[in-house]
Amino acid sequence: MVASRLILSFILLTWIIASPVLAGEMIPSVGCPGEDMAGDFPATRTEPLNVDLPRDLAKKLTNFVVESDSIQRFQVLAPRGWHCYVIAGNSGVNLMITPNNGDLDRLFKENEAEDIPIRGPAILFQSIYGGGGDRLEYALFATRFFPDMEKDFEGDTFIDHRLLKVFPKIKTDTIQYKCPSLLEFTTPGWHDGLGTSSLRWHFKKSNLPIYGTLSGIDEDNTVFFLFIRLPENLSGLRNPIMADYQTWVPGNN
Repeated sequence: MVASRLILSFILLTWIIASPVLAGEMIPSVGCPGEDMAGDFPATRTEPLNVDLPRDLAKKLTNFVVESDSIQRFQVLAPRGWHCYVIAGNSGVNLMITPNNGDLDRLFKENEAEDIPIRGPAILFQSIYGGGGDRLEYALFATRFFPDMEKDFEGDTFIDHRLLKVFPKIKTDTIQYKCPSLLEFTTPGWHDGLGTSSLRWHFKKSNLPIYGTLSGIDEDNTVFFLFIRLPENLSGLRNPIMADYQTWVPGNN
């Protein structure tokens, strides 16, 4: 009996040592400051997040959290040590996460907030509300990638429907639909495509590929973008970042 228990204990110990830690890893959370229609808002209070990831990946990630009086709370994972800022208005929400806080300061000082080029690694979340000032841009993405949403624009006299047939070239992109209302895309390095077609804040092409997700919700007249461009030494974080995002983003059904 004792020998059996010893053998069982040895087997369990061997399994624990040999198996990767897949649950119960805690990563820090960081609130993102920003500005909305009411003015500047501070970073929201956060708590560490429990993630179902191997420890070697979890230790490289931080949970970036956005929330204000006008923005419903949401989160995006990104490399640990990066920095974030949010701008929100009646057209949607823009969250930028970059490796250096100085990058954000420089971008806002050198460019108008409506047209900020991103030349290095970054993670960008954008929502485009079709009922706001960006209705044409919303229509461009909605009708091009989600044909079921075309009915939203029938008889819409505020949109030149000829423009809906004009769209950035995406010939070199790889696009895969995960469901009818959500797709994943890859824009190769040194090419334009979906990865460089974001509004207001946008990626400039570089040697690094851009990965992302686009989803559309006709009930809310909103499309959602996540753009990911990581340095090569952090490329292994792309899948967990994308997977966590797709657990909550509308349209993943």
